[in-house]
Amino acid sequence: MKRITFRLAIAILTFLIGVVVAAWCTVRHYGPNNLAQREADCIPKYSPIPYSPSEKGRGAILDRFHEMPFEELPACVDESYRLVWIPSFHAPISIRIWRSREKQFIVTKQLDGRGGYGMGQLVFQELHSLSDDQWNEFMRLLRQSGYWDMPSVDNSPPPNDGAAWVIEGVQNGKRHEVNRRSPSTDFRAACIYLVKLSGLKTEIERY
Repeated sequence: MKRITFRLAIAILTFLIGVVVAAWCTVRHYGPNNLAQREADCIPKYSPIPYSPSEKGRGAILDRFHEMPFEELPACVDESYRLVWIPSFHAPISIRIWRSREKQFIVTKQLDGRGGYGMGQLVFQELHSLSDDQWNEFMRLLRQSGYWDMPSVDNSPPPNDGAAWVIEGVQNGKRHEVNRRSPSTDFRAACIYLVKLSGLKTEIERY
């Protein structure tokens, strides 16, 4: 009888340990930073487009980041913005945020090249959710910059070195893109805020 009781106790203990380990693994896999990945929400999927490695146009750059053109975003995306920052001496990055009904998300990607010497390949990407306050603060900065009224390009001479600062946006079916080499203070602030939201460590404030 004692032997049976002992075996039963061992079985129960083993079961409880298994439950604890399974719960720990679940929490680890579905932590706060992976919230977007575990929800059945509007997560646009990248489909590769064949481009020559020598091409440097908008489509080829998006393909390097495994990013889709905004013209191909699914209908579940209500509003979206994407920063592509290509510095001369550091790794290029892409940060896209989007809203689907009452939820907001951000995906961050980084290449392993240096913008002025070759874009490189995708080596980092991370997806997580945004709070209402984070989304609204970016909207405030974007409005403050006059984004939707800015010309897509300016005619001022670009610096010899520096970075390309590009924000593309789509809202209510309207698409707009602003590309700057010498960004205004307000436009630059909106770009830097997106990098802050991403949590990515960059040298953007040196440019």
